[in-house]
Amino acid sequence: MKTEINEIKVKHRDILQKHLDEIKQIQSLIQQAVQSLKEIDESNELSAVIEYISKSNEFKKLPPQIKVSLPTFIRKPISKDELNGLFGQITPLSTTMEQQILLTKKQPKPLQRMLLNEPKIDATIQTFHCDLRNIACVNDEKIWTSGETDEIKYFNMKGLLLQTIQTESGEAPNDIAVDIDGNLLYSDWSTRTVNKVKNEQTEELVRLEDWTPCYLCITSYGDLLVFMYSMYICIDDSYVPQSKVVRYSGSTAKQTIQFDEEGNPLYSENDEIKCIAENRNHDICVADYKDKAIVVVNQAGKLRWRYTGHPLVTKMTKFKPFGITTDSQSCILAADKKSNCIHILDQDGWFLRYIDNCDLKEPWGLSVDSDDNLFVCESINLPDTHGFESLSETERTVIVANHLLGKLGTSSCFMIDKNFGGRKQENCFCGEQSCKMTGEYGDTTIGNVEVWHGNLDVIVNSDLAVVEPLDEDSENGSDGNSAVEHCLQRNHQIIAQTIVFSFFQKKRHPERNNFLTPCISIRGMELRVMLYDSEHDVLLESSSVPLFNNDSSLEFSLQAILVCWLTVNYKYFCSGLCEEYQQHKSNFLVHAKEKIKIYEEELSLGNVGNSRLNEQKLLQRPSNVEYSRGSAILARHIDTSCKGKFPICLDQQTTIIVRCLQYVRVAYSLWIIKFYNILCRARQQSFLRPATLWSTHNRR
Repeated sequence: MKTEINEIKVKHRDILQKHLDEIKQIQSLIQQAVQSLKEIDESNELSAVIEYISKSNEFKKLPPQIKVSLPTFIRKPISKDELNGLFGQITPLSTTMEQQILLTKKQPKPLQRMLLNEPKIDATIQTFHCDLRNIACVNDEKIWTSGETDEIKYFNMKGLLLQTIQTESGEAPNDIAVDIDGNLLYSDWSTRTVNKVKNEQTEELVRLEDWTPCYLCITSYGDLLVFMYSMYICIDDSYVPQSKVVRYSGSTAKQTIQFDEEGNPLYSENDEIKCIAENRNHDICVADYKDKAIVVVNQAGKLRWRYTGHPLVTKMTKFKPFGITTDSQSCILAADKKSNCIHILDQDGWFLRYIDNCDLKEPWGLSVDSDDNLFVCESINLPDTHGFESLSETERTVIVANHLLGKLGTSSCFMIDKNFGGRKQENCFCGEQSCKMTGEYGDTTIGNVEVWHGNLDVIVNSDLAVVEPLDEDSENGSDGNSAVEHCLQRNHQIIAQTIVFSFFQKKRHPERNNFLTPCISIRGMELRVMLYDSEHDVLLESSSVPLFNNDSSLEFSLQAILVCWLTVNYKYFCSGLCEEYQQHKSNFLVHAKEKIKIYEEELSLGNVGNSRLNEQKLLQRPSNVEYSRGSAILARHIDTSCKGKFPICLDQQTTIIVRCLQYVRVAYSLWIIKFYNILCRARQQSFLRPATLWSTHNRR
């Protein structure tokens, strides 16, 4: 027996020694970390501070506590009389009980912060996601967002896009989260994986077979909570859907939460929305859209309570929670998309208040930063380029005027042709209910019935004409006519309106020191600028400018903003044609010499004849003239790879560009050239080229 006891003693000592060594190793690592912090503190190198990564989270997890069962002696039954006979008796020990209190170090409680009497909006960030759904705070200064595309965008609080990441599968992520190290996580339903993005490299963290990962949450301990569903779980020879929450430590599943104590499902068993969040008391909160409830379980997975709405909010519509998050006071905030409000509950499920005074539109994803600022995703489905292309040409022109041109001038007013065939409405054609038209419908006819007369689609600030070119079959030119000349023939409308509008502006503003007048043509996903100087008979046409940054977003490109800003404000920047361009005549004055007095003195705006366009009356080629073979009408397209380094949201950041450029004043004939030489260094080419409409030489 003594030998057995010694062996047990040795084993016990080895276990304790191993545990002690682990603690000493952690203690040594902590000391090294402290020493490194001291060295950084004493150092003057900024790079060491920037590259430093805190290891506090690594030291939170101590080695598991050892519980050793001591050996137990099982005695052989001996009667009391036999024992007394062998050894005698012993008097009982007298003892007294003294109360003892174990003092432990308490966790500091968060400061009690009262809810604002009147919630307010501090800032609005335009993400231009298609159907914005998810948001995750990285810190107090930066956020990740995602919507119904494969793009996950990284913004700062000023709304500046810092980075865009695309999912590996090309599908939209179900949800996004940020781990304790600041790395982005996203769930991908198509590959059934949870992926981590670290240093711009994507790695697979969790892969599932029969389940689809949906919504994500990072706990205070650094664990990953994944809400998942499966539509194909076989039970009793039939397939039934199921839903559950799984806790992961790294890539290892540690806990599954699916049923209550009676074996009933905690969550609705389907693929509907079930956002998830962990509260400060480690409760796990799920917003179950299908069950119209918030389901809260404790850390062990035991059901605590359910919340199904409050009469103050749900008397008109049923409670349907979408996004969910928690704050430092253990309050639970849930987005009620149908009621356009945010419910606020305490950690025990008691209703505190709701937020409905911020004009929320379909709130979805929620997130709270360390300072308890609440971020709300409004899931308004902004039109993508496919929706933009489905609109009529005039509706597209009106959208550009309302969102771009009207915001770049000294006034946001513009006039829309009252005779266009689309629907007339107060809201913008972009589809956003809160987006109102800053323009009005009116008579935009211009010209004279004796010469050309017709309608302008939009007039901005009474100084700029905006048109959408009509589709026309080009005439068969003479042999040797270049492709660009045919391209000019297909743009009779824009040429006619530019020339007439230039003569009209010269008549209207004779005090101006030059008469180079632009006209913007918007067609499809691009725009062009046509300019005519009625004094020097010079016609200029630009190459095409892409309206948007790419084919999948409606973010105006930097090129379009610069060109439109300079064009809208041409009367402030224009100082006339330089000598180089004055030599290139369009020969319109020669062609129209019999009617030139009408163009110079008798043009008017509004109430001009009927609204039928008469471009051919202006541009019809006489029989004794021919197109000049060598005239270069259009410059080559700009290099489409020379885009801005950051996408630009016009509604928020146009003012930044205006402030940067407001002191610029250059000759109007050179402004686009100068800016495009900066933007397009890959090729040395002019953005504007002179166009000769007719040659006065007889054909040989």
